[in-house]
Amino acid sequence: MPLSFSDALLQLPSFVADNTASLDLAYDWVSEMTELKIADDKGLWHQFWVAYHDAAWWQDDNWHTVA
Repeated sequence: MPLSFSDALLQLPSFVADNTASLDLAYDWVSEMTELKIADDKGLWHQFWVAYHDAAWWQDDNWHTVA
């Protein structure tokens, strides 16, 4: 049974820290755990981006914008 999106985002900081996960790896993990294509939904993508950015403090990925 897939995780809910909110549960995956709650677990994302641990996954990112344990794996020093890149944005791509974190995206693949959330997509696999939830069985959602979050890139197809601006709202989901934004929530994922914020959660990833907060978890991966060492990344410098300031190019993200949601229009």
